Amino acid sequence: MLATGFEHYNLATLRINAMTPLFGLGIFTTNGAAWAHSRAILRPSFTKQNMTPLLTMMERHFQMLLKLVPRDGSVFDVQEIFFKFTMDTATEFLMGGSTHTLDPNRKSDRERQFVDDYMNCCYEAVRQVAFGKLQFLSKTPKGIDAATQRARAYVDRFVDDALSRKEKRKALGQSEDGVEYNFLEELAAQTTNRTLLRDQVLNVLLASRDTTAALLSNMFYELARKPELYARLRREVLSKIDGELPTEAEMGNMTFLKWCLNESLRMYPVVPGNTREAICDTILPVGGGDDGKSPIFVKAGTPVLYNVYAMHRRKDIYGEDADEFNPDRWDGLRPGWGFLPFNGGPRVCLGQNFALTEASYVTVRMLQSFDALSAHDDKPWMEQYSLVLCSRNGVQIAMTPAN
Repeated sequence: MLATGFEHYNLATLRINAMTPLFGLGIFTTNGAAWAHSRAILRPSFTKQNMTPLLTMMERHFQMLLKLVPRDGSVFDVQEIFFKFTMDTATEFLMGGSTHTLDPNRKSDRERQFVDDYMNCCYEAVRQVAFGKLQFLSKTPKGIDAATQRARAYVDRFVDDALSRKEKRKALGQSEDGVEYNFLEELAAQTTNRTLLRDQVLNVLLASRDTTAALLSNMFYELARKPELYARLRREVLSKIDGELPTEAEMGNMTFLKWCLNESLRMYPVVPGNTREAICDTILPVGGGDDGKSPIFVKAGTPVLYNVYAMHRRKDIYGEDADEFNPDRWDGLRPGWGFLPFNGGPRVCLGQNFALTEASYVTVRMLQSFDALSAHDDKPWMEQYSLVLCSRNGVQIAMTPAN
């Protein structure tokens, strides 16, 4: 469905209908030629090899994050802080202007309004998906249409500025070399279509903000309940770089960190399920017959749900302890298509390297900054029904500052 039978399926119509009001015609809301065009213009923006400027940007926002972590051992919700951090880094990376949610002294009314509008529109998209085929019975809540227009207008302002700067450089005969990098500037080199640029930025914001924050939050939920793993991670980091800021190459050599990120993505895949819709009569190789192992016919127009969350907990792939957080399982493990944190096939996530680099950077800096952490919530993990998989109750922890 995702690879060898890719051409037999489209994104589900219900999903597109729910997401299009805010996200427009972007990489997550289109099929066929429109999707291929979106992917083609986005790909060059994710092939940048030099992560150093982005790590510098992340460090600047991490310093703001640190100011929100209590130094006296008080309990706080680290999930809330992670979502603010990734909103700030994602908007700066994508548009060249941060929302500054971590720094209320710098956040303007316009930025505050955009964050509120964006979140409300995302919640509405999730609500519409939940209605399924009964979407036509759902009335749009009061204020959502206005919020959608304001959110789009906020991004339009950055698009117009980027296009204006590009035209000025062209008129002056200046090259693009030396232009301060951000995603929108790079994207404007591929197209000058204002609406397309706006839609792609909003689509990538969804991926770069929500998914990384959910990954970090879910991992810290587990680390807080297994302090020995946090201590082991910290030893690995300090043995590699001590107090220095990590580089991309150094983080790539942190094996246990990689295992912990993988284990979080396995147990709590940020996109726990997805749907495709058959565009022709086709066949799935398994799922039919009394034992579910025979081929099964799929009629054109049939929606097909695949559950990544369930697959990631299959004991025949991950062992009898598949429901437990055990990073050591990744020592030599190669699950192939049994591990789909970033989708697979032609629609595999373009930004997975950025997401993993950002999650690694924040984790390393937290490990350098705090000796230990502890959980302060005895409630079992319960999912928040949203665009990504995160904890309904947040992640209530306390941290001990490093000496």
